[in-house]
Amino acid sequence: LFIETNSASSVTLNWSYNLPGNVGFKVERKMDNGNWQILTNSLNADQLSFIDDELDLRQHDYSYRVNAFWGAMQSDFVEGMAYYNPTIGEYYKGGIVFYLDDKGGGMVCAETDQSEGAEWGCYNTDIGDTDTGIGTGEANTAIIIERCGETYIAAHICSNLVLNGFSDWYLPSADELNLMYENLKLAGIGGFEELAYWSSSEFNSGLSYKQHFINGNKNYVNKYDLGCVRAVRAF
Repeated sequence: LFIETNSASSVTLNWSYNLPGNVGFKVERKMDNGNWQILTNSLNADQLSFIDDELDLRQHDYSYRVNAFWGAMQSDFVEGMAYYNPTIGEYYKGGIVFYLDDKGGGMVCAETDQSEGAEWGCYNTDIGDTDTGIGTGEANTAIIIERCGETYIAAHICSNLVLNGFSDWYLPSADELNLMYENLKLAGIGGFEELAYWSSSEFNSGLSYKQHFINGNKNYVNKYDLGCVRAVRAF
């Protein structure tokens, strides 16, 4: 089974067969982790493709399976999954794409700020074990929540967010935050304020990393300072 993505709403399924007799085909689809649904069971032997154009590949994953039948007998299923390759700045899987890796994954940020006046939290408490690198924001956020009992701080705001069908949001690391600035803010995408945004990267017991989206400057500031919060998630 070969699946060609035509657009964010359409794919074409193509297959081949080597069976005798009067053959027909059945096509089924599953969205995310849902149940299989029959799209058609009336394709005849010379119909070796099917177009499905009622999709939202920016929001959902779709799996397909096709089998042949002749009389009361049927073949095993052949299965495949539809893939959509988003671009930087495009809406995908709950937010705006700001990072793509070379393995089909990446990160998106929420389309609007979750706060413009939140503290990082736990001033004079050494949270420890946070990092600045790409791919570390989720672990950073989990560590902050585990070790800082304060509520309505930047990490908690992101972790508690349920948005566009997703609940796995987190506060970006310093390098992830910088990618948001470089790939979105400088391109005029995302509606960012020209203010400072919190990362999940701690410096010491009193300071954590912020980036100013008016000019891109990066520095460590007091954890009790107020800053903007923009949640991110990985896909």
